[in-house]
Amino acid sequence: MKPSLLSLRAVVLLSLGMVGGVVTVALSLLAGHAIAESLLVGVAGAGGMITFLDRIVATEANYTAQAALPQADGCEEAHRHV
Repeated sequence: MKPSLLSLRAVVLLSLGMVGGVVTVALSLLAGHAIAESLLVGVAGAGGMITFLDRIVATEANYTAQAALPQADGCEEAHRHV
């Protein structure tokens, strides 16, 4: 099997960034801005959305193998490497 060009995480981030950019363009056009202005705002919106999601969606390397095990107090929480 060939290795994939992009990871699943990258595909999700880019796809949601594109959706955010398209929504930004649509809202800008509905507000009455010119097409060129709306496209520039959409590109900035997509970039901001990708950056935001990149910080929120954690990579597997940031967590230990025991991330989902219950703690002594009974709660399940992920342990992040610092």
